[in-house]
Amino acid sequence: MPKFNFPKENNDVVLKLTVKNVAGAEDSTNVTIKTKSENIAITGAEYRSGEWRIDGTSAVKGPGVTVTIYLGPPSNNQIIAKVAVDTLGAWRYRGTGTVTNVPRVGSVTATSPTSVDVPSLAYRFR
Repeated sequence: MPKFNFPKENNDVVLKLTVKNVAGAEDSTNVTIKTKSENIAITGAEYRSGEWRIDGTSAVKGPGVTVTIYLGPPSNNQIIAKVAVDTLGAWRYRGTGTVTNVPRVGSVTATSPTSVDVPSLAYRFR
């Protein structure tokens, strides 16, 4: 029995199914499997003394899943960091990040290659 591991990305997969009867006649059809959008959550976000502390979860578990964390919406293209999702579906970032001018009030956003919805959470500034 063939086994297939669905790729960890938000793209449909098309499989060609071919069957042959006992007389040798063949027939084929394409089967499209649609991916399910990943649910990402940001469970905590804080900027303290120049360091980010951001935690979250992902419905698609690692390895091989990366979450990108932004300051504000992704359209602003201010990436704080990219982090790996662990085998339990959790992700965490601790560090200074790549954004140097952090406002006292704002939000962080998280995305991944398999997410459609983009969660956002206001961060605590300490």
